Amino acid sequence: MGLGVIFFLTLIMAAPIELSASDAVSVDPWNETARYLQETEAKQGFLPKVKDLVPNLTVADAYKIQNSFIQLMNKGAVIAGYKAGFTGVEGREEFELQHPVSGVLFEGCGYEDGVVISLSEHPGLMLEMELGFRLKKRLKNRLKEPKDLDGLISDALPVIELPHLKFKNLEGITGVDLVSTNMAAACWIEGDPMKDLTPKSYDDLEVLLYQDSKLIDSGLAGAVNGQRQALMWLINHLLDRNVELHEGLLLLTGKIGKINLARVGKYRAIYGNNEVLFEINP
Repeated sequence: MGLGVIFFLTLIMAAPIELSASDAVSVDPWNETARYLQETEAKQGFLPKVKDLVPNLTVADAYKIQNSFIQLMNKGAVIAGYKAGFTGVEGREEFELQHPVSGVLFEGCGYEDGVVISLSEHPGLMLEMELGFRLKKRLKNRLKEPKDLDGLISDALPVIELPHLKFKNLEGITGVDLVSTNMAAACWIEGDPMKDLTPKSYDDLEVLLYQDSKLIDSGLAGAVNGQRQALMWLINHLLDRNVELHEGLLLLTGKIGKINLARVGKYRAIYGNNEVLFEINP
């Protein structure tokens, strides 16, 4: 571990427990922490638990590490969108979170319907059924209620998110570990926009995922505490963090159903009258 990280941890441990890490140090140690995460993954093949490095790390601090982490890991790649996590209440207590959180999606890892993916090229691959929305114009002002979304976003589109969980195991992993390492964000598969689905019917949409004709997951789209509510939360959350929201960005509102371990097989995800087909090879 570098001297910068050691100095950083020394300051953190010396700070009163009620203080966040950012109350004790400048922004530079976040870069040191992100660099240590990158080096550990490169050497050991998995990410360390950030909470073990910085025991009193807050979610606000974790976003500072995330900003440095994505710059190191993605090396100037263009941001394609943002994903919300834990928009439904399920799982928050387990991961020590009070509110939803977010991660960043980058260009170069968005696939189309019919893609064939190799597990050997995507270690720790998982599957999540989600809905996605594209911004139709630049946003600068917070939204006050869901109807403010009218005219700002495209039709909902089916998305299979492909997060990569790169921790050795999930035992003891918390929300700040996930946020710091960009919420396991990696790739995704997009289907065609659902032209026949109105905003009022988003939450009633049942989504089904089949592997080799066997149903392995299902859920209602409203499980994210309401699709439009989750989308409004994500937009306001990003604006509050001074993130630039421009036309064309893809916004994911959170998982529908469960997190599925990717296995070899042929998959079919059904979103009402739409479907997404993909295949996973060894």
